[in-house]
Amino acid sequence: MQASIRTDASVRVGAGHVMRCLTLANELASRGAETSFICRDVEGNLNKLIEENGFRVFTLPSEVDFITDCRLTEEYIKDRSLLTDLLIIDHYDIDFEYESKLRGAAKKIMVIDDFPNKEHVCDIYLSQDYSMVRNTDLLPKDCMVLSGPDYILLRPQFQETRIKYKRQYGRLNRILVFMGGADSKNLTYKVLKAITKIRRYDFLVEIVVGRLNSYTTKIEELALKIPNSRLHLNVENMAELMAVSDLSVGAGGTTIWERCCMGLASIVIVLDENQLETAKHLADNKAVVNLGWYEDVDEKDIRDAIESLMDNSVRIKEIGINGSKIIDGKGAERVVSKIYSHIN
Repeated sequence: MQASIRTDASVRVGAGHVMRCLTLANELASRGAETSFICRDVEGNLNKLIEENGFRVFTLPSEVDFITDCRLTEEYIKDRSLLTDLLIIDHYDIDFEYESKLRGAAKKIMVIDDFPNKEHVCDIYLSQDYSMVRNTDLLPKDCMVLSGPDYILLRPQFQETRIKYKRQYGRLNRILVFMGGADSKNLTYKVLKAITKIRRYDFLVEIVVGRLNSYTTKIEELALKIPNSRLHLNVENMAELMAVSDLSVGAGGTTIWERCCMGLASIVIVLDENQLETAKHLADNKAVVNLGWYEDVDEKDIRDAIESLMDNSVRIKEIGINGSKIIDGKGAERVVSKIYSHIN
């Protein structure tokens, strides 16, 4: 099978789209598919990372209009092969009009999206929103819909590490702080400021900063003032860091599912609208502590949330176990199986 993936990463949109597409591409490759990417050359792109994973990247200009984007994408797909099986689109700025123009470029179109009320012209629709009730009237009648935690695209390291490490719930020794690959709102700094106001120094703080973070220097300076803290840049072993941590403070994007898969209790701050419902429903199921919209969360809220859990191992255990029951980390395997069955 031949597949092309149209997605982007940038300082503005973050790394989540590309990272989950890489997970999907690697699983496709493991089953013999030839996959390539189509991405814009924008500030903060991850095109080099994609190539380092062994995939070819066709680069679009950074400033390209809708029509030109469509034309160049179609030309690339058709140049690759007259028999391209699947075009995968994971991009919030692309809608049914774009998809309609590319219907003839591939046998099937797959869309990854997290908004229930957007119209799409596709054959396979994947949503990773835990609570989403999809308006199927906005999809073709014969479209295959894959939705919910069973189809969430997590890297294999999470399933593997989940099996390898048996979590021991008890005293809080280590807190993990990671607010996403870009953290354009600089929430990492706010969380660290909150931690400096906790008058205890008997725990280790693991601080992870993504490759698209523009505030790294400022975060490094603050981290030096926190006893027992370690700063990690562009980590490859996120699953292992989660496995050995007892509590985390993080965003509500893809990493919320990584933490749940690892049974790691987490305090969540919502950074984007598409994270609101997932964070709410996970909190309703006692699988996270949801502080809500980032603009409404101050340092005191974060400090209070951490302190409320520091001596409450029963609550930490409950949150971690509830999260691990919701997602098992095998989503990529299921999605690719569905893709092959649909195409065949």
